[in-house]
Amino acid sequence: MNRHPGLFPLTLLSGILMLSASVAHVRGQAGAPAGGIDALKGATSVAAAGPQIAGYVNEQVTQLTSEDPAASAAAREALIDAASPGRVNPTAAFLSAFAGALNTGIAPALKHESDLVRLNAAIVVARVAERTEGAALKGSTIALLNDESPFVVLWGLKAARAVIPALLRNEAARVDDILAAVVKAAGAHGSGAIGSPIAVEAYEALMLDIFEPTRTKPSDRALRMVIPVMQQLLQQRAGMYVKTLPPEPMAENRATLFLVNSRVWGLHDAKQKLASVQVMSNLVGLGAQHFNDATPAQRGDLAPMISNVAAAIAVVPEAAPIQPQLTPATKVVASTAPEEVTRLVAAIVPALKTVNLFAAIQPPPAIAPATEGGNGGGVTRPSTAPTTAGAVPATAAAISP
Repeated sequence: MNRHPGLFPLTLLSGILMLSASVAHVRGQAGAPAGGIDALKGATSVAAAGPQIAGYVNEQVTQLTSEDPAASAAAREALIDAASPGRVNPTAAFLSAFAGALNTGIAPALKHESDLVRLNAAIVVARVAERTEGAALKGSTIALLNDESPFVVLWGLKAARAVIPALLRNEAARVDDILAAVVKAAGAHGSGAIGSPIAVEAYEALMLDIFEPTRTKPSDRALRMVIPVMQQLLQQRAGMYVKTLPPEPMAENRATLFLVNSRVWGLHDAKQKLASVQVMSNLVGLGAQHFNDATPAQRGDLAPMISNVAAAIAVVPEAAPIQPQLTPATKVVASTAPEEVTRLVAAIVPALKTVNLFAAIQPPPAIAPATEGGNGGGVTRPSTAPTTAGAVPATAAAISP
């Protein structure tokens, strides 16, 4: 599944094509011996091999931070390969030790002044986190989430998707810091061309792979800890709609699908149920306001957000008595007349107020007035240029899944 849909400008696409060949060339060398690391990958006990593993990591990180792009790329692939099945399938003991060594050894690359070095390091952390499915890379992941480059942050969010569920399986592990870092990263880098995949990856990082059949199912405790954070992230995104139309409105479908999942909804307390419905109602209402003056392309993104989020509200058990008032808004499509969208969505809040649990629901906020240069109704086209802070050259590795 494409977890970060959205179009990228031609400048990004040209960068993608240029680096694809170089990445393919490096991967073409993957059959070469990986030093002495293969001798350890299959070991069931690596208690005495800590210095060897750390030495290998440090050697590769030295190359990763070199000024030679080819050497840096080769080191990136070597570190990923060390945690990957291939010539030798790594044991759980090796993966655990390797992740711990990497979390410490990768630090110089994460602090490097070169955005490209940090990007390569971010790719390593994310790929190894995916393969080890452990919490050992928490420190490195938080560093990536706090980076100034949105491309580095994107890979930090990918790493967080693997690290957060592992942390939550350990009741003694601290998770508030990494959860807060995900929300902060999405808020800091949620605009521009990279804002689309960042929004999607931020939501995915908090969903705990609940819809992935091959993944370990999260505990009730883990879900309870994530519910308020997902609400916070969704509220943050709703705040963006007040000022402008953010990239990838359909990303909100992920968060709402998570919150109204029967298992997750059942773990909400009464206040949380009101909060979830309030933010979903706000999103639908804000989307309807933007729909009035949106371009056809923007309506193509807004319509499924409006209809799917409205459907999420309608699916909660408490909304069963008001299905007739909610269902029409779930039928909105891109070709629906703006005044009809406004009418259908306007019925949601009055209907919700008739349900005791949702009696305190408030109307959605109004979008900001159009500024000079806007296209009316507070709607502005999402920028297709990447954010300038910490920008790195566009590469296939930067945005590929």
